[in-house]
Amino acid sequence: MIYKIKTITGVHAEKACEHIENGIIKTEDLMFTIWEPVNFKANTYNYFLRRNHKNWDAMHTKRKNVVFNLWLEELNIDPSKHMFVDGPTDAKTGIQDFKIAEINTQEGILEERWEFTNDEDAGVYKL
Repeated sequence: MIYKIKTITGVHAEKACEHIENGIIKTEDLMFTIWEPVNFKANTYNYFLRRNHKNWDAMHTKRKNVVFNLWLEELNIDPSKHMFVDGPTDAKTGIQDFKIAEINTQEGILEERWEFTNDEDAGVYKL
């Protein structure tokens, strides 16, 4: 199965965050990001961070990974043995495809990887 999610980012509150950068007080917008399942039943999660945060990408990636683990648990899939694998994003809708991969490691090394396919019935595949 190909799992689809929509990521929405926008302004929650304009000029709501003060921070100091190089000794100068700056004001930025408080931004929200929402991760919403499109074709599977799981909770929608959100995250707030100020615009132009120097660790924006890293902090969003960390939170997104937490959300993915929560979704695996909600789907009754063991997050210690499975992971979401990125697929393409539709440029018009912003909806991104994912598959769930089974993690098969031996001494911390991935033994083999099955490539991402367009087969909607593939389900969980081995990584």
